[in-house]
Amino acid sequence: NKAKKEGNGEVEQMASSLGKMVGIDAKFSSSNIGKLTDTFALMSGTTEEARGNALLFGQELASTFSMQNIGLNIFNKVFSESMDVLDAFDKGLASLSGKTGTVGKFNDVLYDTQRAGNLLGVTMDGAANAIVALNAGTSQFAKLSKKTQTDLAISTSQMEALGVSASDTADFMENAFKIMNMSASEAIDTQTELAMSGVALGMTADKMIKDFNGASKTLAVYGKGSVKVFKGLAAQAKAAGVEVSTLLGVVEKFDTFSGAAEGAAQFNALLGTQLSTTQMLMMTEDERMKTLVESVQAQGIAFGDMDKFTQKSIAAAAGITDMNEANRIFSMSLGDYEANRREMENN
Repeated sequence: NKAKKEGNGEVEQMASSLGKMVGIDAKFSSSNIGKLTDTFALMSGTTEEARGNALLFGQELASTFSMQNIGLNIFNKVFSESMDVLDAFDKGLASLSGKTGTVGKFNDVLYDTQRAGNLLGVTMDGAANAIVALNAGTSQFAKLSKKTQTDLAISTSQMEALGVSASDTADFMENAFKIMNMSASEAIDTQTELAMSGVALGMTADKMIKDFNGASKTLAVYGKGSVKVFKGLAAQAKAAGVEVSTLLGVVEKFDTFSGAAEGAAQFNALLGTQLSTTQMLMMTEDERMKTLVESVQAQGIAFGDMDKFTQKSIAAAAGITDMNEANRIFSMSLGDYEANRREMENN
């Protein structure tokens, strides 16, 4: 008997090893399905033993799924989750107090932010970081109502899930409050609009917000209209394969009367166009860029097919020193630009 048992063990081990070699490492007999099948087999038939097994199984099920057991398990789960939330809340408060130098000022905002954003994956730590960034990066956050503070913190936490850092959101909000004269709800909606417009263009939300914050140094003069101008530039930049900052560098020379006069005169002399100094001065940045590209493309010859001296002269007139960028800009598809612009508006 001893030899037989040892032999069976070796045989079973060999069979198991062969199974694992081809990826079969689970046994049906030891799985829950296998055990359930064996249990049903014990209850099948009309014998007294089968009926007894079925009766015993029913009793055990009734005992396991009793109201007391269900209630106890629900209580244990709720208690465990609640303790996790309170523990995270405690740690979040400690972090918040240390980084803002306040004690208890943002307690309600922290808790409400995390609970409201819980289904969207907002953690206590993420909520605390959002509050810290908004408090440090905006001049109005500490003065707002707790409801508005919570809304801003939730939006900031959600943007972090899209890759937009809390500090970039704080910069955007400060511009929205101070430069674009927006309410908190308008600012939240506008940031969401910009982020989703970027996604429509195949750009990350993070890059879209960063680029807007950078462009605001120039576009702030348009107030709320800066969003529309920036979206036009972003659509052009995507069509040309360059940065928004590059396009701004091209058209900024037209911001003064002398610069507009000089730039228009240079393009008119090179291309035989009739660009108006006053019109170029009064155009928005995206309109100027479109006008310059149309003037070059109206020559009936692709920019890349022009002789090198003409290319360099046009690039110099536009203030571009990188000929790769010059080729991308003046060869951009205006059809792609319009398609990008419509896609951003429709998103």
